[in-house]
Amino acid sequence: NNCSNRNKAWAWNNNPDNRRWSWTEREGWLRLRTGYVSSGLLDAPNTLTQRTFGPTSSATVALDVSGMQNGDAAGLALFTAKYGAISVRMADGAKTLVMTNSSSTTNHTDVESVGLTGDKVYLNAEADFTGETDKGTFYYSYDGLTWTQLGNTQQMSYSTNNHFMGYRFALFNYATQSI
Repeated sequence: NNCSNRNKAWAWNNNPDNRRWSWTEREGWLRLRTGYVSSGLLDAPNTLTQRTFGPTSSATVALDVSGMQNGDAAGLALFTAKYGAISVRMADGAKTLVMTNSSSTTNHTDVESVGLTGDKVYLNAEADFTGETDKGTFYYSYDGLTWTQLGNTQQMSYSTNNHFMGYRFALFNYATQSI
């Protein structure tokens, strides 16, 4: 597992397939390839994660989605069994931005979606642990300066029943149809 170019705070959610990711193919970018058909985010290989921290934390990424195929999903999540995510999905040749909120490992709801107007988009996940209830909010931007919230506010839930304790930021790219 050669991750020498990666900050040690980042870790793979599942055992990585080192043939399906690269820090060097495109300078300044992490490339994540699908390689497998997944049922969704929870079983997607090569999902790169980092713990959130309080009282507030955020993650912002730029995505180049020009190489997506029908059935692919790529994006940024506040991740555990009950996750929230903002992603780009490709279906019938069209790309859509989608905010998803899950209430369990099997119940995932697409809260809001909008058509994507290009092949590069910035995604942001904000975690707020300052109140009595922990919240996550998701945004997108086409220029990295002007941000638009997508979907609702995620109610984060801490439990060790179905996944790991706490939340992680997660970068993902997976296929649901073919590779």
